[in-house]
Amino acid sequence: MSYSLQLESSLTGHTDDHVWCVAWNASGDQLASCSSDRTVRIWTKDANTAGGYSQGGWRCTAILEDAHTRTIRSCAWSPNGRHLATASFDATTAIWEQNSGIWEQVATLEGHENEVKCIAWSPDGSFLSTCGRDKSVWIWESIPGNEFECVDVKQGHTQDVKCVRWHPSGDIVASCSYDNTIKMWVSDGDDWVCSQTLGAAGGVAGHTSTAWSLSFEPEVGDHMVTSSDDCTLRIWSRYAPLGSHPGQATSPSSGTAAKGGGRSGKPTWRLSTTLSGYHNRPIYSCDWSKSGLIAAGDGDNAIKVYHSSKAPSMRTEDSQLHGSFQWQLLTCKEQAHAQDVNCVKWHPSDPTLLASAGDDGCVKLWRCQP
Repeated sequence: MSYSLQLESSLTGHTDDHVWCVAWNASGDQLASCSSDRTVRIWTKDANTAGGYSQGGWRCTAILEDAHTRTIRSCAWSPNGRHLATASFDATTAIWEQNSGIWEQVATLEGHENEVKCIAWSPDGSFLSTCGRDKSVWIWESIPGNEFECVDVKQGHTQDVKCVRWHPSGDIVASCSYDNTIKMWVSDGDDWVCSQTLGAAGGVAGHTSTAWSLSFEPEVGDHMVTSSDDCTLRIWSRYAPLGSHPGQATSPSSGTAAKGGGRSGKPTWRLSTTLSGYHNRPIYSCDWSKSGLIAAGDGDNAIKVYHSSKAPSMRTEDSQLHGSFQWQLLTCKEQAHAQDVNCVKWHPSDPTLLASAGDDGCVKLWRCQP
């Protein structure tokens, strides 16, 4: 069956060409976008406009401004939808709170030496992670009363850290970097430690250039996709330690072990699939949907969607039960934006709806369907 990406809405309003990030709230009725114009726009599904929807069903209901003095590079909703975090090139992170539709900045997180590149909430909202040009990953604890305390700073990367994401279980923070690697950070008492580094100098078992973005398979999180300046997507799979119950990990037996290995008794991640030959320019963003699709946005102005078929389960040499995935291109939208596609994000509950942001100043909503 043939699929396509059909444009459903084009949301305009940012006053600079670079819209860097889009983020859905948990219920999917609000979308945040951030830009080089130093603002965040909140788009709300609008079913009450006479004669139809505004901008294809979405209306800008708030503009968050005056918190940052430079580009806002990343934005992320708290799981309960009351707070929005924004990360900026001015080296700060702002926390906004929404009450009865009114937004107020309630906290500023400082500490990074320079540009903050990405921010992410833990699944239960009790922690935040940030990363930046200073090669560091910060872990912040959310304290009642809109207070945030830095509980750890990690300096494991040797170059800019481009992206941070929490595993669905909340026990892993993954970061990817200009140094071509992905690092897996786990809590060890009062500290967070690097349990594994995926990829190494020279690109052995990993990306050969900047790792731009990553996304975990939702809910279970046994798989992860990363995107890179090397024009590839790589699928990583988690293996449970020897002696664990087979159902604790689901990954292909042909996976290549990543450099650095896992800490004793911890699950390890292995490269299972490399998707190459589909993109001609860097892949700046990737996102894994609840329905199992992976979307990727690239520097060729295109959005591509991939799907997999799972082969029968098999046992590997360590007697764990795994499944093998075969990935294929499902559909491609050339010239999805007039310039680079900086971000793609699937709707949290509608598996056919995809949001994107680009260097053409636009936020776009796409319908992926037959």
